[in-house]
Amino acid sequence: MTESTVKTYPMPVADGSPKASETLLDLRNLSVSYQMAGRQLKAVRNVDISLRSGEIVALVGESGSGKSTIGHALMGLLRYEDKVTVSGTAVLRCKDGVTRDLFAISDREMKRVRGNDISIVFQEPMSSLNPLHSIGHQITEALLAHRKLGRNEARERVLYYLRRLGIPNPEQCMERYPHQLSGGMRQRVMIAMALCCESKLLVADEATTALDATVQAQIIDLLKSLQAETGMTILFITHDLGVVSEIADRAIVLYAGQIVETAGTKELFDNPHMPYTRALFDAIPRLGSSLMKDYELRGIPGRAPSAFERVGGCSFHPRCAYATEACRATMPELDATQRGHLVRCLRWKELQLGGCDEFAAARR
Repeated sequence: MTESTVKTYPMPVADGSPKASETLLDLRNLSVSYQMAGRQLKAVRNVDISLRSGEIVALVGESGSGKSTIGHALMGLLRYEDKVTVSGTAVLRCKDGVTRDLFAISDREMKRVRGNDISIVFQEPMSSLNPLHSIGHQITEALLAHRKLGRNEARERVLYYLRRLGIPNPEQCMERYPHQLSGGMRQRVMIAMALCCESKLLVADEATTALDATVQAQIIDLLKSLQAETGMTILFITHDLGVVSEIADRAIVLYAGQIVETAGTKELFDNPHMPYTRALFDAIPRLGSSLMKDYELRGIPGRAPSAFERVGGCSFHPRCAYATEACRATMPELDATQRGHLVRCLRWKELQLGGCDEFAAARR
């Protein structure tokens, strides 16, 4: 089949209309608990996230902060796990105009929503793709599960998206197996699989973490381009603040299963209020820092608490240089600043933490 004979499948373009900024996902009071050794361990605690149509929101934090757990809960993957309890509501506005609570619908209905209205790109595609089936077979089967298409039409659509994602010789790629592709190509295949059904919400779970810097930049540019073209919403899960500065409209910082700060990306980088957010900025290596005599890369002292540990008061206080007795005794609520961003810190009004000048300047 030649390129000229392949159909195109244009999707709605974000046009700035009120509909383009309506709430797509309203996540409220999400808590995820695991039953282990006779104890109930909370991995995510009372998380609220609202996603608007056509925006890119980054979910950022250290390993173990609960980022991927939130993504897996939204995809309905935790419902198949033993001794896992998911509570809260996740109301998604689906393509048919019906709003559905992803945590309350049946398994059968979730299978229709998953892939059709909400899709996911996992961190490591090699463990997500089936090594026994060709790339073409896997993407086509995912498409046929949600679309009433013949196999020839489904193949045409797959070829279109593989070309759109910059994969050379897509016909040949469809015949190959996952181990025959590079990491960057496999990640593009996973994105193609997620996009084929034209989902309204894409969860990108550490989608660039396992890639080298050049391929990572290509994937970021690709996702931004596709988002601008289609108007889809992206929940981008990462621990890399450099990636956040490049791709996100808003950022949500997680620590120990809780939201500790959330704001527009520029505002967050210019004016962080939470000591944990400032500590994440300080841990970023600076270009040319190895040539500076007095430069010292500052890591965050201590470690994040595991789900087995119960920390009284602010969960960050054991590692915080600004902690007081009040911080050790009282769990702060999310407080709104004058600029409308939220922070979970008792002392944010008196602390002057300063922004991350290097990344903030890069976004101006």
